[in-house]
Amino acid sequence: MAHGLSKTKLLACLQCRKRLWLELHRPELAEPGAAAIGFRHGHGVGEAARSLHPGGILVETDDLAQALAETRRLMVEHPAKPLFEAAFEYDGVLIRPDLLVPDRIGHRMVEVKASTQIKDYHYNDCAVQAWVCRKAGLPLGRVELAHVDTGFVYPGGGDYRGLLKGNT
Repeated sequence: MAHGLSKTKLLACLQCRKRLWLELHRPELAEPGAAAIGFRHGHGVGEAARSLHPGGILVETDDLAQALAETRRLMVEHPAKPLFEAAFEYDGVLIRPDLLVPDRIGHRMVEVKASTQIKDYHYNDCAVQAWVCRKAGLPLGRVELAHVDTGFVYPGGGDYRGLLKGNT
């Protein structure tokens, strides 16, 4: 299943149309290693956020068709468990929210950012994800942004409570 449009591409276009063009047509011009460093940093923050929800389930596959099928299966078989990196698609737009937590009015979606402050484009990120989730039939009660709290002091032992500002 090929998806021509993704949240990442939409956000790249909203930030700068030339950025999207370059990412699609001249990816070799990207700064070497910058994306990998950002990915590793973001992945580490994502792992810390997941640790705050023991018993949650990570949709691990990078195969998009498989991720969509796995998400559907998990939502039926484990409706009360948080999902990490679940996959949803609507009208050709694919998304993978960082965290979905079932609550009494549907689900709470949390987008976790590795930055220390909320940036304007983060709101677009959440808006696209919320639109896709709702159009795909997922009832969302709340959508939240979480980011790194610069005042956090790691106490050790894998305890990341307090790392993120916002409700995770």
